[in-house]
Amino acid sequence: SVHAAADPAPESPASQREHAALFGDGVVPATLHERIGTLIRWLAPRIAAADLVIGENFTLPWHHLALGVALARVLRDSDKPAILRGHDFPHDRPQYRWAEVSADVAELAREPYLDSPRVAHVAINTRDGERYYRPMGLAATVVPNTVDVDAPHFAPLTDSAKHRVRRELQVDDALLLLAPVRPVARKRLDVAIAFARRLRALVGGRAVCLVVSHGTRDAAATELAALRDAAHSAGDRLVLARDEHPAGGLRDL
Repeated sequence: SVHAAADPAPESPASQREHAALFGDGVVPATLHERIGTLIRWLAPRIAAADLVIGENFTLPWHHLALGVALARVLRDSDKPAILRGHDFPHDRPQYRWAEVSADVAELAREPYLDSPRVAHVAINTRDGERYYRPMGLAATVVPNTVDVDAPHFAPLTDSAKHRVRRELQVDDALLLLAPVRPVARKRLDVAIAFARRLRALVGGRAVCLVVSHGTRDAAATELAALRDAAHSAGDRLVLARDEHPAGGLRDL
């Protein structure tokens, strides 16, 4: 709810105007400053009442910039400990042209990476820790994204649920590989396709279907075309479940 109140959706007209100012003109628009101030007033009393603040990723992407800056400024002026965890960096999104921003924009974008003995930064892999945090003089603790597959909510699907998922995705008897990511280049689905090709050879040539669960909003058309071509060349099927089967049974997995 904080994010919804804080920033317009990335594709909204207001957000598009702000992005144009940030990346086109190299200026920080007044509307962004105003939202930062509004958020500071909203966050300050809530953080004052907290024992520990956990920032989950919203401090990093560009479309959460106002919230990230506001949080950093409140934490900077408070005595509260915080854990800021990130895995979706503006540097990873070429449409935001990180290397080309002006000094004013870069200075503001640096603020969410708060340097304080009371703040612990957490990355999900060593690459992010070395590539993004270390150049800013920050040490990041690496905590990989993992799940407890023995937990009750990861119980195997019933046979009827499995059949329903296969029917909705129209994959029949293919061997299913699930990639719970968006089909963008940094997710390295080309490696998943190569893995599917090798797996097919190990299972006697059985059809393999790579199911990508998330939508294609962030994916460039050229990236999607390259993935489809790679899957076709490998002899495997690629299913973009969210776009091709928006009401499909992946919600049950």
